[in-house]
Amino acid sequence: MPIEVRLLEGQPVKMRWCPVCGARPFVPFMRGEVQRARRSWLLRRQDYCALICSGCHAIAGYESPPQLGGL
Repeated sequence: MPIEVRLLEGQPVKMRWCPVCGARPFVPFMRGEVQRARRSWLLRRQDYCALICSGCHAIAGYESPPQLGGL
């Protein structure tokens, strides 16, 4: 299990609804477990953890875990 799962646990979700199916409220599925390839996010510092809708199981966006102090 990736460390991002623990870091994102209990954090608020930035989406209020799913842009694919319109489900309200947006409930994430497998939060922090599905990630982009390292080569795409390592250089650009973009969000890399997929936000998957629990209703339609589509990737609705991406997020990053909160930064840890001292790392």
